[in-house]
Amino acid sequence: MQSQPKAHSAQTWLFTLIALHTQAWILVPLWFHDAPPLDVVELLTLHNTGAIANYKHPNLPGLLLNGLLWLGFNLHLAYLALSTLSIATALILVFRLSRYFVADWRAAASSALLLGIYYYTWPIPEFNHNVLQIPLWAAILLSAYRAVNLNRWQEWTLLGTLSALLIWTKYSGGILLLCILLWLLYEPQARKRFTTSGPWVALISFLVVAYPQFDYLISSHFLPLTYAINRASGETTPIYSFYLAQLADHIPMLLLLLLSGALWRGSLVRSREQASSYELDDSTKSTITDPKASVFILFLGLGPLLLLLVLSLFGGLNLRAMWGAPMFNLSGLAFVLFCGGRLDSKRIRKVIIGAGIMTVILALLYGYQHSLREASGKKPLRTQWPVTQLSLELNQAVPATQSLIIAGPYWEAGLVSLALGLQNPVAVDADPIKSVNGFSESVRIEANRSVLMVWSNPNQLTHEMLTLIQKRGSSVGLAKTISLDWAEGSPAITMSILFLNSTD
Repeated sequence: MQSQPKAHSAQTWLFTLIALHTQAWILVPLWFHDAPPLDVVELLTLHNTGAIANYKHPNLPGLLLNGLLWLGFNLHLAYLALSTLSIATALILVFRLSRYFVADWRAAASSALLLGIYYYTWPIPEFNHNVLQIPLWAAILLSAYRAVNLNRWQEWTLLGTLSALLIWTKYSGGILLLCILLWLLYEPQARKRFTTSGPWVALISFLVVAYPQFDYLISSHFLPLTYAINRASGETTPIYSFYLAQLADHIPMLLLLLLSGALWRGSLVRSREQASSYELDDSTKSTITDPKASVFILFLGLGPLLLLLVLSLFGGLNLRAMWGAPMFNLSGLAFVLFCGGRLDSKRIRKVIIGAGIMTVILALLYGYQHSLREASGKKPLRTQWPVTQLSLELNQAVPATQSLIIAGPYWEAGLVSLALGLQNPVAVDADPIKSVNGFSESVRIEANRSVLMVWSNPNQLTHEMLTLIQKRGSSVGLAKTISLDWAEGSPAITMSILFLNSTD
């Protein structure tokens, strides 16, 4: 029998892995990004507006980004730090949650295995609502478990507050909250808590913190929900494609398990007796299919996926693959609990080392795709658009004015706003529904304000944009073309700009 490892060793290994992951996914994108990703540019269209939501989503990610910029952070460092710290926070919270079910080494494995899931690596340079949901889901899972078991008002208050912050991030987070409620009603110990003040304290704190979002939904006539339904009702795809995509996103995790020797004969853990029969170290002592753990994982791990299936089958919703991003914080723990019979501290260290190697390789490949695109002579990635050159071109082509509004598609208008220093309000597609200035007030394109219209494809000219051009006595034919060279031997990026003077 192996000697018992020190308890802090598992934490040291895991935290070293998290630090490596954080550095890799900050430094590589920081080196290769000239422009922010699309979703970050969308967040920037609400910069300095104080908007808590727009017609798509709540705006907690944008407010966090705005806060770091206000503190003086470099833009690229700000959104990369928010993304990587979101994942790091989720990994730490999953480790803490897993320790309630398994010993330290296996808890470390439950967390490290998550780096073998697509959502925890490749997409994270694009800070958005999906990325921010990941740590909030993990925090709510841990908080719910602690609230039920400790039954202290502080834990219930935290659960309610975190649940409200999830709503501030994305309204679809209500799926997790419904699963939490179902678990509370089903699990005997949790059900008893309804006779105490705890759950009602959680409800009150949730309603207080989430109230501004409910107020926005009502005042906007439920625009975000209408947007979500319209998006989910578009071109239909088979239901199974969503679930196949989620399985495919777990393939790197399975590879980690195979290479570490954690799979094969003896992996399944069926009973306490079987678990105790393994002559392994202390890291196996709690790895049993505890009914309490099984119910927790069933309701809060599989529950959201099953709810999506119900909504798709009976609500006619077309599921998008990225909607699964926050739903797999329990994947590693589920494997450890039910298929971790071969996991000892030696194999777990192999899992952690493999996860570190994998995350570095993926980060380098992420950077390599930028170099490959430059050499290919094809259209640039969005993160390769030359913002500095765009800024120089705009400063020469656009008259200086303090009341300028930028109107155009999300990407072009947001990028121009960034190039001009994020000082001008953005009217997305010149559509008042899509453009927010403040709590719920639309950007008003008034007669006494000049407008800079931007687009890169004539098909992007919306009815609202064309109407505004006509009202200002101008025409699309008067637009100037800006040409941006981004890579030697590659075709230049072209953008059209049209300056519309105020009518006063």
